[in-house]
Parts: sequence; structure tokens; C-alpha cells
Amino acid sequence: MRKKALCEERMRLDAFLASCVPDISRSAVKELIGDVSVNGRAVTKLSKSVFPGDEIEFLLDDERCDIRNPDTHSDPIDLDVIHEDDCLLVINKRQGVPVHHGNGHYSGTIEDGLYFMMDDARREEMAEFRYGIVHRLDMDTSGLMVIAKTRRAAEFLIGEFKSHRVLKEYLALAKGLVPASEGRLETGIRRSDRNRLKFETCPCGEGKLAITEYKVLKYFSDKATLLSVLLKTGRTHQIRVHLKSMGNPIFGDAIYGFGKADGMSLMLHARRLGFEHPNGGHMEFDSGVPLRFERIEEGIGGL
Repeated sequence: MRKKALCEERMRLDAFLASCVPDISRSAVKELIGDVSVNGRAVTKLSKSVFPGDEIEFLLDDERCDIRNPDTHSDPIDLDVIHEDDCLLVINKRQGVPVHHGNGHYSGTIEDGLYFMMDDARREEMAEFRYGIVHRLDMDTSGLMVIAKTRRAAEFLIGEFKSHRVLKEYLALAKGLVPASEGRLETGIRRSDRNRLKFETCPCGEGKLAITEYKVLKYFSDKATLLSVLLKTGRTHQIRVHLKSMGNPIFGDAIYGFGKADGMSLMLHARRLGFEHPNGGHMEFDSGVPLRFERIEEGIGGL
């Protein structure tokens, strides 16, 4: 089975490959994994380092490898629930927690946490919706998510997101000085031809329409700009790609920015979320400011 994955932090290649397959040790990599390439170039020395943004492909001997079924759930996690009713949950996702199974993550996800909150009947009803997941955040993005508890709620909320009727406001710490106090980016977004796991801006007619609005909240001299960002559409990596296209990538962004070199984790947080409830009425939530944003001056002081 041919697999592809995107590196998000510097590590040895054999360690990265082991992390991509559940229940495989680094010592077993040479026996079970072959035909490895990094950014399209064949690699035989698995002790070499890989870096954020590298695209790794490999051939997995799945007949000899005990691969955990992606539909198998284990390691339940506690969810930070800030609202719950008969139709839905609103949670505050911690940074570093994957939303659902995939790309080497088959435990410790939001999906696992939801699975273990349900009885068998509800699991059967909600399996096709990944147990209530109607939108997602990147693993290293923290913040608010709405979770459906019933099929009717899931179908309703999915429709709201597709119609762009959901309020999604983020905090982002961008590198450098963003010159305009507010702005709007309206571009296409498409997969990169150079790295199929990354995205890039393009003319509107050549990709999916992506609209991002921002306002400057605070400048940290010319080193950083704290932004309030509104997503008018919801494309993969949209804020990260748009800010990179401005020349102001997000601090801690291992894929589109500076990764570990700036000493921060990804400085992107989904702070506010507003939507119509499936039973009627508008709901809006504010998670507040995460601790890592309260320590910005300390974090950029050495830059």
C-alpha cells in the first residue's frame, strides 16, 4: 500500500515513518517500509533528517504489518465542553489534538473522545458523521468547535457551514508588520503542484474561492502583528495560506512559515463561533484568549 504524509517538525526519517503507522516501532521500519522518497527524490538512508513541509511517500507492506483499523477507537480523551444540549456540543479543542483519524493518528483524537461519550445506538446513528464532527481545525490550531449529537443536527450544521452562514473568528500572530489596519483577501486556493499536501493562492477562477478578512489588534514593534481574522469561507489551511501570501506567515507554522525556528507553537486560535441552532435561535461563544497569546511579548522578545 502506497502512503503519503507531510512532515510538521524536524526529526529522523525512520522516526517519522514509524509515527505514520500505528503500532510499528522504529526498528521495524526497514522490514515493513520501502521505496521511500522525500519531496519526490528516492531516499535509502533512513537516519537522515526530515523537516517541516517535506512530503514523504513510502510503500508499506500491509500484509505483514498489523495496521489498526481506522474505524477502531481507543484511548478516550477528555473534551473541554463549554456548552451541551440535546442537539449539540461546543468544545474548546486543545492545541496538538487531532480532530479525527488519519495521517498516522488513530487514537487520542476528538473523534475518539466523542465515540466514548455515546452508547451503541448513537454510535451507529452518527458513524457516517465521524460521531458528530461537522467541521475541523488543524491539529495545532486550538479553539472552538461545534459537534452534532444527532443526525438531524449534523445535516443542519453541515448545511450552515457549506452556506458560509457560520461566524468563525480567529486570533493569529503574524510575522512582521501588517501595514493596513484592516483588509480583505479574496483569492482562489488550490493544492500546490510542488507539494500535494500543501495549498497555495491562485486566481479566483483557478481554485476554490477563499475570502478572509482581518483587523489589526496590536503591533509588537516591527516583529509581529496580532490579528483578528474572520473566515468568510472555510478552505483547508485558508488563514495560513492567505497570511503567507501577504508576506506575514503565522508564527510557529511549520508548513507555511518558520516552524521551530521561531520558538513558538502555531499561533492560531479559533476564538469566536456563532451559528443558528438546529431548533432555532442564534448561539455565539467566545473561548477567551489562550495562555500562549498572553505571553506573546515574552515569546518574541528574543527574536
